[in-house]
Amino acid sequence: MLIGENAQGKTNLLEAVYVLALTRSHRTANDRELIKMAGA
Repeated sequence: MLIGENAQGKTNLLEAVYVLALTRSHRTANDRELIKMAGA
């Protein structure tokens, strides 16, 4: 169980575990959309 205040990264941790386990994101089918481009 993850317990903590708002904005402490609980969701980020769960999303990272999901991506590592399934080697894909639930947010998009295109990995390029997940990468923040410098200067964008």
